[in-house]
Amino acid sequence: HDSIITGPRRPSLSPLPRPSLSLPPSLSTRPSLTSPQTAEKPFSSFVSDLRHRFATLDLIYAWHAMPGYWAGVSLDSTDTAALNPRPHLPTPTQFVKEMEPGVQWDPVMLGGLGAIPNDKASDFYQGIHRYLRESGLDGVKVDAQGAMGTFGEGNGGGPELVRHFTSAMEGSVSDNFGASHCINCMCHSTENMYNYKLTTMARVSDDFYPRDTPSHTYHIAAVAFNSVFMGEIVNADWDMFNSKHDAAGIHAAARAVGGCAVYTSDKPGEHDFDLLRRLVFPDGSVPVALRPGRPTADCLFKDPTGYADPLASTSAPPNVAKPPADPTALKIWNTNRFGYVVAAFNLRGSAWDRRRRSYQTFEEEVSPVTAKITIGDIPAWAPTPAPGSAGVAGVAAAAQFESHFRHTDEVVVDSAADPAAAASAAELTHTLEPQLRRARRTSEGFGADSVAERVVVAYSHVSGDVKLMRASDEISVELGTRDYEVVTMAELTALTNPDSSAGVDVDVGAGASASASASANAHGVAGLSWAPIGLGNMLNSGGTVLRCVWVAWCRESTCTDMQGQRNEPTNQRTNGPTNQRTNRPTNQPTNEPTDQPTS
Repeated sequence: HDSIITGPRRPSLSPLPRPSLSLPPSLSTRPSLTSPQTAEKPFSSFVSDLRHRFATLDLIYAWHAMPGYWAGVSLDSTDTAALNPRPHLPTPTQFVKEMEPGVQWDPVMLGGLGAIPNDKASDFYQGIHRYLRESGLDGVKVDAQGAMGTFGEGNGGGPELVRHFTSAMEGSVSDNFGASHCINCMCHSTENMYNYKLTTMARVSDDFYPRDTPSHTYHIAAVAFNSVFMGEIVNADWDMFNSKHDAAGIHAAARAVGGCAVYTSDKPGEHDFDLLRRLVFPDGSVPVALRPGRPTADCLFKDPTGYADPLASTSAPPNVAKPPADPTALKIWNTNRFGYVVAAFNLRGSAWDRRRRSYQTFEEEVSPVTAKITIGDIPAWAPTPAPGSAGVAGVAAAAQFESHFRHTDEVVVDSAADPAAAASAAELTHTLEPQLRRARRTSEGFGADSVAERVVVAYSHVSGDVKLMRASDEISVELGTRDYEVVTMAELTALTNPDSSAGVDVDVGAGASASASASANAHGVAGLSWAPIGLGNMLNSGGTVLRCVWVAWCRESTCTDMQGQRNEPTNQRTNGPTNQRTNRPTNQPTNEPTDQPTS
């Protein structure tokens, strides 16, 4: 990601060096991790045993709550005496009581907990994290952060206390693991989010509940809508899921377009590898989209669950049932390096019930919904509002920002201080020049003409269909219960000289190439054209395209390669055997171009 995104570089996930841990011989023959002998050994033995039993593990994190445990720290233990813990009765705000009445009879709220004074926060976290690091762990997930505001009474108030504890927690994580090895969780209070200075990842949803059937469709809606706001502050984490689960398909499709980490909570040995292979490469890397996934503009003010909340309107009596909302699909869009992706979901049938304080199924027989996917679902490709309207400047600005985000066209590097970086930046700019030129045209001359001229290739992952689309075209998909479709979009590019609008005369053979050419000609695209769809077996196929390079351009009697050298092309296509590594005919010199451009 980092090489073509302007702004701060994303932190590396390489762990800090950890102490060398040798596996005690007794552990290798121990029949169970839960045998009586295990409790007598240090935690480092348990971690060593995990690494021995699961040799391919790269990272192991520990999970703890921001107050220590969910009920704070022990008031009686000699291990916590130096922290001077005191009993505290948390006090939720009036707004929290209104939104979540059940918090008032939570055991912690009724019985209190052990709280650490502000001046001991740094010692508290350093003690936890140093112990975990020395035990061989690589990072932490810090949960229950939203509850810290309830500790504020008598301690300077919630916002001040949260600011202090967040700073201490982040400093300790950075010292012991590296700031990138922290997942912030249950942290939706603004006093949490506005205080992150070092850590970047945060959950944007409620938990994944494998046995709570009504929760799954609502989970997808929640992460998408919450990412509209939280995605501007943190790297959105859409939580784990089970790959072998009735709802695994929609969860996987959502992670593919979410721009988020992909991780599962599968029981070892119980995995759907066919599904996982569409998300993750064999080496464990993930084709992550570049931004947080968010609803398309036409979905922003619609409830995709179809739930009519009787408490949503103060004018409706509580005992009057409201009819379900009109059927609508949720569409989530995101950005790839050389295109975009839109996923559509049928999430109807269940939602969070504010009366029962739980997820409920309210529609047993879920009707199909129809999703209409268009070029306009992408902000940078959306039709321009009428001249003189207030929306023109906003749409043009969005297109300019989107183009700039995807293609670094102003890389400022001190060549004297870092010659290698300067050379890399120059190569990158040269490589992406065709795309940069289109991005400039989009942002500078954004209008009806530019939209009308754009032709996009749309690849539908589930159906396998490939379609050429203009602004007036749409893909209509009927989605049944928990159905989804993922559509990769990339702008069609003619194989022409980047400095010329002329086409390349290529002899298109029979078969798929001919039909593709005919389809392109039907859309007013002359000659041979292409679009970087990527690896079609991956849910986010466009995310697999890391780089597009003009290798050579040939026209008439000359050929110009990337270095600007001009060579005489051959006049006859070679049909002999090819070198598998270079994909060139073995009877043709590698420095002599063919009569067909390559990309």
